[in-house]
Amino acid sequence: MIEAVAYCRVSGASQISGDGFPRQISTITACCQAKEMTIKHEYLEEAVPGKLDEDHRPAFQQMIGDLLGNGCRTIVVENMSRLAREYRTQEHLIIYIASKGLTLISADTGEDITAAMMGDPMRRALVQIRNFFGTR
Repeated sequence: MIEAVAYCRVSGASQISGDGFPRQISTITACCQAKEMTIKHEYLEEAVPGKLDEDHRPAFQQMIGDLLGNGCRTIVVENMSRLAREYRTQEHLIIYIASKGLTLISADTGEDITAAMMGDPMRRALVQIRNFFGTR
């Protein structure tokens, strides 16, 4: 089985105790079960607006550091808006993740986002269009 980690984010302090994290974990868990992956760890980004990059995301930084040291190479997010709300931030984070040799999967579609973005230019364009309209 492939090992993966869950990355979840909520934007505001008031959302920390809401249903955001349980909902995200549930979607990620279902995706991982369907793909025969196990969740090794959950990283919860608390009260971090989606427009901020990796320098302002403590859980994200911890996750990347852990992944680079433990052999697990796959990150699963509920959907791309949980990675980031703004497209340019999404793209920046995807490139950052790919540059570390890691894989990002979007649980809502099951798609390997890093492969789509970094591989075929046409798939990259389709992912960009879908994510642009999907995060509005």
